Amino acid sequence: LAAAALLVAVALSAVHLTDVLRVLLGHPAPAERVATTDRGQRMPLRLPDGTRVVLGAASTLRYSATFGAAREVVLDGEGYFEVVHDPRHPFRVRAGDAVAEDIGTAFGVRAYPRDGTVRVVVATGAVALHSARDSSAPRAMLRPGQRGALRRGETRVAVDSAELSSALAWLRGALAFDDAPLPEVVAELERWYDVRIRIGDSTLATRRLTASFPSATLADVLAALAPALDLRYARDADTLVVLARSGRR
Repeated sequence: LAAAALLVAVALSAVHLTDVLRVLLGHPAPAERVATTDRGQRMPLRLPDGTRVVLGAASTLRYSATFGAAREVVLDGEGYFEVVHDPRHPFRVRAGDAVAEDIGTAFGVRAYPRDGTVRVVVATGAVALHSARDSSAPRAMLRPGQRGALRRGETRVAVDSAELSSALAWLRGALAFDDAPLPEVVAELERWYDVRIRIGDSTLATRRLTASFPSATLADVLAALAPALDLRYARDADTLVVLARSGRR
């Protein structure tokens, strides 16, 4: 907890110190504030209204320097939000083609462009999820333990149940996959371990994985993946290449 509090303080201090330096140098304050994480990194931060955010790996969060009157953030990647509820000023997360609106809530949003789908999972409270492209599209009201998914270019939100311990495992530093296709697994491993991985056999794209890896190294994960999905892997310069086992499907 102390380490997390220190990281929050450092993140917020860096933002505010930058603003002070701009004023002292005669430059206008930025129109927006931006928090960004690299691959393999997570960042806790607190917004001006007190909302707590944990930003996932390879993610970016943007919000206005005048945040407060309009409580809206733009997420590219993954984030978890514990929102300070204010019925007069709704809290909105814009992510890809979707808008998630808080109704007194803690929830996670996953919106990596490579995924092609925005996913929202609710831990407490409720979230209204709808298309950002069509204001007339119906809203899906998500309750605790539910997940909403909006595919790129579509306006209908698909709703199903979610296992919170798996969907929010990344907050604990654990990797978890729930019937995930191999391309999605590979993309997640690249973000977590800052490594390049290429699927060298097109027949593997349909293979799916359900597994959890608490605090595992990349070597541990690959060692578990190989027998689970009937794979082998080789290194080609700075890239890991995933292949099917010879003569087996």
